[in-house]
Amino acid sequence: MRYCLNATALLAAALLAGCANVVYEGRLSWKDGWREGWVTDVGKGAAIAGKLAEDCKLVPLMRSEGVQYVTIRYWRSGRATLRTVPTTADSHWNVKDLVYLNPRDCNAPVERRGS
Repeated sequence: MRYCLNATALLAAALLAGCANVVYEGRLSWKDGWREGWVTDVGKGAAIAGKLAEDCKLVPLMRSEGVQYVTIRYWRSGRATLRTVPTTADSHWNVKDLVYLNPRDCNAPVERRGS
């Protein structure tokens, strides 16, 4: 019985420690706000800019010529969430591209995920 309790406690501790800080690609920390997601929309112009996340509307990149926007679906508190952010005009995104985004920082680039 004692062995079973010790094993259960050890397993629980290992699971909690494993969730303590996920680091994607060896450099993008979950604790710093990075999340996995996928692109659901790509575009330029007022129609997609209207979906821009409120806190990203003040980012200087948003006001630049030729800004491209991507809408990304990611999980937040167990719920699927959409976030539209600006990206540079020379970046190439397609719907269903797997990405990392940092919804805490509009200046953080959208990063392409490895397969």
